[in-house]
Amino acid sequence: WTPDFAGKRMEDWLNNMGNWAISRKRFYGLPLPIYHCDECNETTVVGSREELKEKANELINELKKVYDPEIPVNIWDLGLVYDISINNDDVVIEMTFTSPTCPMMEEILNEVKSNVETVTDGKPVNVKLVWDPAWDLSRMSDAARIELDLTDQGW
Repeated sequence: WTPDFAGKRMEDWLNNMGNWAISRKRFYGLPLPIYHCDECNETTVVGSREELKEKANELINELKKVYDPEIPVNIWDLGLVYDISINNDDVVIEMTFTSPTCPMMEEILNEVKSNVETVTDGKPVNVKLVWDPAWDLSRMSDAARIELDLTDQGW
């Protein structure tokens, strides 16, 4: 049914209307920080930026507990961790080593995984070893440079 006064303007209006036809308030998609685990049926909602920072700091603090036995600096300050992705299903950590021939590689990878699993609310942790880009001294934090006495090199 179309009103007589509308003529062809209202004809088939639902099929031909633009975004603005019903309301000028447009919400195309609002990303909500809701994470749901299908395995355990648990849902986590991050309520604020502060809470998100707190969760990230918990994870980073666990990474700072992992040391290479040959170097007295933790892997976070050494710059060995390239990326951390917190997904609905798991936590993925991309990291590297100072050398591909590191004899403690397996032990360090296992320690990273077990430490981070303590703060992921039951999500599995996958540690991906990457070699590109190659690690270099520029990735180290200032604290690591001071600890290793590399400040005289102008870093």
